[in-house]
Amino acid sequence: QCRYPTIEIIFWDERFTTVIAQQSLLEGDVSRKGRKERVDMVAASLLLQSYLDQGRLK
Repeated sequence: QCRYPTIEIIFWDERFTTVIAQQSLLEGDVSRKGRKERVDMVAASLLLQSYLDQGRLK
């Protein structure tokens, strides 16, 4: 923060995003290899969507 004092740092709860992502991929009938390759991307999408849903970016 000292390096970029004008940039606001927002902490966001990411608990369970990986679990939810794994469950979604499993329900979507994605192969085990496909789930392993995509789980982080899906979890990141869920995290971003939860942030946007809170209306913090206007």
